[in-house]
Amino acid sequence: MVGNDIAYTRSHGILTFGRENIVSNNHIHHVGVIMKARFPIIAAGQANVVSHNLLHDAPTWGIDFYGHANVIEYNEIHHFGLETNLAGGIYAFGDAEATKDRVGGITIRFNKVTDSVGYGMISPGEWAYNGGTGIWLDGRYVSDNTIYGNICVRNKNDGVNLHGGLNNIIENNIMSAGIPSTINHVRPGEEPCNNRIIRNIVYYANADPRLLLQYGWTMRGITETAASAAAIPVFLCGWSSVKAAVAESDYNLFFSIRGKDVRTLLYFRGAGEAFYGPWADEPVEDRFAWWWSQGYEAHSIIADPLFVDAAQGDFRLKPESPAFKLGFKPIPTDRIGLYPSPNRASWPPAEHWNIWREGLEESGPPKPKPRPQFNARQDTTGIIVDGDVGEWPWSDAAGMVVLQQAGSGEASPAPKSYACAAYDDEALYIAIRNLVQDPKALKTKGVWGAKDGLEVAFQDVSGDELGPILNLYGYPDGQFESVTEAGAPREVATKLGNAVTYAAQIGTDYWACEWRIPWMATGIDLHKVKKLWFNVGVRKIAADAWVVWKGTGATIYWLDNAGNLILRP
Repeated sequence: MVGNDIAYTRSHGILTFGRENIVSNNHIHHVGVIMKARFPIIAAGQANVVSHNLLHDAPTWGIDFYGHANVIEYNEIHHFGLETNLAGGIYAFGDAEATKDRVGGITIRFNKVTDSVGYGMISPGEWAYNGGTGIWLDGRYVSDNTIYGNICVRNKNDGVNLHGGLNNIIENNIMSAGIPSTINHVRPGEEPCNNRIIRNIVYYANADPRLLLQYGWTMRGITETAASAAAIPVFLCGWSSVKAAVAESDYNLFFSIRGKDVRTLLYFRGAGEAFYGPWADEPVEDRFAWWWSQGYEAHSIIADPLFVDAAQGDFRLKPESPAFKLGFKPIPTDRIGLYPSPNRASWPPAEHWNIWREGLEESGPPKPKPRPQFNARQDTTGIIVDGDVGEWPWSDAAGMVVLQQAGSGEASPAPKSYACAAYDDEALYIAIRNLVQDPKALKTKGVWGAKDGLEVAFQDVSGDELGPILNLYGYPDGQFESVTEAGAPREVATKLGNAVTYAAQIGTDYWACEWRIPWMATGIDLHKVKKLWFNVGVRKIAADAWVVWKGTGATIYWLDNAGNLILRP
């Protein structure tokens, strides 16, 4: 299968099964027109070679592979994950016992993978954020692979995602870390994984990069004001300990392309806030220093790699690059992608594929859907914050909202919840009544997300600059937290937590709670604000569900895709 132009297919582009197949010099784009979760290329079997292909504008992944002794090399992959919420340029999955012996011994080298999006539409005008990864080894049985000499940049999440495999080598790659970390390793237990991360260039395009913490199926962005995962190294996230996940990490070069010292970008907030991992209980401020103290990066450096022109996509290194002193080898960028050949269907590569964009530009983007409104009554007479919500007007449909969506925005099968709001000159009041099938099954032990609880998030958007997203968790046992998960400064969250009054009660088929949130503690000037961006959601463990007012497609506090709390008629 050599030299083909393939576009606008219903499903996949090229599928191979068997041994010693060659898939080379093909231009494949705009596949999966009907069936979105499809690939330009699927390479399954043994001793297959996938090389020199140009793949782009795909709804989900780029190359999917499984099998043994396959080689994936010199491919150019860009703009994928355009219609689904997860994306990987080069991807393999193997997490079930049935796939234990199906994926391994793969060589992935000299590929350029860029512009991974991972973005899905919930409904017309409503868009959901999720991850986009360059190379994704997804699962504990994707093992014994070599990732060498690849350029994985401008991907929304990470350059390489190592998701629990064993004996993988990640060497001599150029990777940018945009929002979360470059390596996301998730594997329970202390089984040695023996992964090696050596002689890579990791640069940060954002002056404030973030790490990704994956806790169960809940993903949270970790900022410098958030919880303890900021203490972990640039390469590592997950359930297993550092020593179990990574056998060697050394001779790497780290750099912030905007000039900020990477050692100052993220800080550890304090002990006692870890999700998983013994390293998270170490009160360190300089996570690189702590990471080095564990025996890693003994020969690594923080320096400018001296790209020829990264802004224009030229990631060749200048002769004086300090990476060469670490043993980094030049990546043959001139050999990546299509090449002229009598077997090519077109040369230069056909450009008629871009016509579809013109039609899209003429029609314009879909009109945004109106944000739902939650009316707060300007009357707090009779409200006592004791957890007994009987005084609230639950029969008034205009003053109450129903929580019945899943996080995706679709209807949730879990029992509904209801919310009311009121305010006066001093405070905002919120009441929530959460239906449950069995109050005795409420789980009150553990951390947020692993026990029953609810989340309130709101933000002042009245000024020229947006205010911080204020984030509160409440639990059936009367405990509550003011947190920084949405990025609010710690001092703001602490001040709010000290001022809030919260109470909860458990009934025969529900649990309920009430909040009194003083305006003074929020920094919100009630006289200038007519509405707040707002959302509320409930974690229901027995139903294994989230029930929210407005499903954002991501976290509850993603308020630019949530609703409005109206404070003035």
